[in-house]
Amino acid sequence: MRISQHLRKKASLESASTPVPNQLQTRSFGKGIQARQSGLPATNLLQTRPFGKGNQASSQQQEKPNIQTQLEQAEHFGYNAANIPVLAPGTSSPSAMTHRIQPKLFDFGDIIDTMSKGVEVVVDALKSVTTIKLEGSVGRGGKNKTTDVVTIQQRLSGLGFLTNDASAAERPTSETKESIPEDSLSATIAAIEHYQSEVVKLSSPDGRVDPGGKTLKALSAWTKATEDEQEVTPKPEPETPSPTTDQPSPAIPSTEIEKTIASLKNPATDAIVSDLERMASTKQEITKKNEETGQGRDALINDIVAVRQKISTLSAAELNVDAATLQAIQSHFYKKVAQIAPYYTQTANANILSKSKTEAWKRTCNITTIGMTLEGLGKSTSSFTGNIILIGNIAKYFEGALQEKEADASNVTSLRFPDFLQLVAIYIALTDNLGLSSEELNQKAQSDPVTFGESVDKARAIAAGMVTYSSLFNKFTQLFGVKATSKTNSYNTALSAFGAFTRGVQAAVKDKKNKGKKPEEISNAVREYFVSETEKDKTKLETEIETLKEKLSATSGKSLKKFNKKIATKERQLAKKQELLEAYQATESPAKMNEILPLASYKASVLSPMSNLLGSGKQVIVNLHNHFVRLEAINEENIVVDDPGSRTKKNMDISWEDARALGYFKRYTILE
Repeated sequence: MRISQHLRKKASLESASTPVPNQLQTRSFGKGIQARQSGLPATNLLQTRPFGKGNQASSQQQEKPNIQTQLEQAEHFGYNAANIPVLAPGTSSPSAMTHRIQPKLFDFGDIIDTMSKGVEVVVDALKSVTTIKLEGSVGRGGKNKTTDVVTIQQRLSGLGFLTNDASAAERPTSETKESIPEDSLSATIAAIEHYQSEVVKLSSPDGRVDPGGKTLKALSAWTKATEDEQEVTPKPEPETPSPTTDQPSPAIPSTEIEKTIASLKNPATDAIVSDLERMASTKQEITKKNEETGQGRDALINDIVAVRQKISTLSAAELNVDAATLQAIQSHFYKKVAQIAPYYTQTANANILSKSKTEAWKRTCNITTIGMTLEGLGKSTSSFTGNIILIGNIAKYFEGALQEKEADASNVTSLRFPDFLQLVAIYIALTDNLGLSSEELNQKAQSDPVTFGESVDKARAIAAGMVTYSSLFNKFTQLFGVKATSKTNSYNTALSAFGAFTRGVQAAVKDKKNKGKKPEEISNAVREYFVSETEKDKTKLETEIETLKEKLSATSGKSLKKFNKKIATKERQLAKKQELLEAYQATESPAKMNEILPLASYKASVLSPMSNLLGSGKQVIVNLHNHFVRLEAINEENIVVDDPGSRTKKNMDISWEDARALGYFKRYTILE
């Protein structure tokens, strides 16, 4: 039953029920940091953090996919839907959870394009897929019968390996014959190869799905990528933090280290302090509509390169301090640089990675955040190590879209970094996924622009999906001399559930079909939907396990190992489903959420590791439900992020309670 059906049912059956606390209560903004009843300071989600104030500044009738697969897949679509409903961290009634919503935090237009229909949109898309049965092979060298191709495309789309744009571009029409030419299925074949590499773990992906083959079996089972098939983490206890890095924390508080730096009166540290103050001031002067622009931004990036070099070459002997103090000084300086790194909003991005009515800027938080983090390391368009001539030829193909947004679209190195990165995504799809060389493509651009354009269109469809996988961010950053490593928080399951619920409620609230419904009706219906679907998934797994055990009892020899392995896998999945179910049920109140994921444990799994990463000069991309942001600062009170979702989301303060509710740090990517 879909969310909207839940809402209609509850409206008719519970009209006389006793009201529950308003879970979507509007919360005012703009009063800065105040005391919370829970003892933690409240935060203004849009408060900007000025530089230079020490601790304060850092301060879808078929074999149905399980609900977690549906939710995880929603993220691969890359839609931001970043309106933020946040959960009240403390109220007078501990059993009531209050959602704080700021109705007009920003002008997102119709950004809810997909998400405005609630999470049921993803479910509906997946429900178009039936159990996989093929008459022949699909893909490279396959028979590519029309019905088989459609089946594989739908499943790949359901699992996030084929974008809506690519599927639509290669989807058979009424004029299509019994089979489809292979050269019309480049994006589908690339998606098969990607799936074979990421999920089936084939050392040499062949881009073909064969009846009875490993790839078909995996697709039939809705098998996800290994990184999403985590071992079940035991329910955490408040006293048992789950650190994600073993780097030591700086031993000296920020305010104390500032005093230490001042007392040194050392030319090297004094020069860095002076540079940082000048850079912070320059950042303010060159900011227009919250983005740093023009040659001033270029100069700022150059300054970041220079000051990072100065910080890295500081020595204990030069400063006459011990190793621990040197580390604390360098950590302090690197964190200041992270705060100075310039900002980009995706609302200013050119419409390149989309052919549909949904403009590309509505789904390019990923590209935009990569741009910010690369610049935080001092990288720019001029740092690109690939074939810049090919980038220029791709840019010419998108000249119209670029001219709508860019002051000078003729010079690719002068493009806004996010737009340059959109071109890089297509570059990667052309050279890696389609297997075309840069030289061949550049020749085609000059001698046969029509064919070149067709190749670029195919690559665009592939790239639009590729950029939504944080596990593939390294493909982008390597072309700029940067390594990107994506990691998963050990509390990923709970954070996935909390984030999906919170965003699900917010999306349902914005759905015009729900106008007039009480906030608690919407909130309860969303929770019931997730709980119901997860319970169905559990029941299915339990039945499958019992069936396997019955077969095991009648099996001997080599088949024993195979059945035991299948049973063990299903049991792990069942345990994870139980964990997920408990997390959805816990969204009823802050107290219950705290039982599932204690705030202290969540905070411990994030605070020190992230602080250490920033303090060692690295940049961090944070993954929350359906969105990516750049981590700017983190402290005991809150998290500060550069959110590309709109022009008003620069230097956003996010409380720890809000971060947990939204699923912040369920995954994150380290750039170094």
